[in-house]
Amino acid sequence: AVTDRSGAKLYAFDNATGAKKWELDPGEYRKCCTTPTVNPVTGDIYYMTTTAKEIFSVKSDGTLKWQYEGMEAVNKCASAVVSKDGSVVFFADNSANVHAVKASTGEKIWGVTLVGNVQGMVLNGNELFCACDAMTGGGVFLNATDGTTIASVDLYKNCNDGSSISVDPVKTT
Repeated sequence: AVTDRSGAKLYAFDNATGAKKWELDPGEYRKCCTTPTVNPVTGDIYYMTTTAKEIFSVKSDGTLKWQYEGMEAVNKCASAVVSKDGSVVFFADNSANVHAVKASTGEKIWGVTLVGNVQGMVLNGNELFCACDAMTGGGVFLNATDGTTIASVDLYKNCNDGSSISVDPVKTT
């Protein structure tokens, strides 16, 4: 899947031939802002738009599954994260809110407000780590089930983009 910078069109291409398989256009006044995220179980694709403040769920065949409109402002830095079992999608808006929704329906499970905007997220088991912006200089570990804070850490003071986050193969670091 690739998004169109001038709009929110989502494209899928055949890996072997490069031929376009399908294109989804959710309408004008919607510009894409995050890298699409693929559900590891269903193959559904999630991506956010800036103007409409929405996250879209698109089936692997290019049809719209659902859209979530509960964001105050769209965060251009943090792409969505999906649980290992493919049942929950986590994403952040630009008002320091983190959302968890059911991957099957887009129904909100929980939402929390952090001290700063999320620059990147990673899920490790039942812990969702959110790296916050340079103004707050830290990160927050959230319980992925209910959004409660597990711990906060002071990471940096001069970081502009913390979107490159990963977990080691043993899942301990």
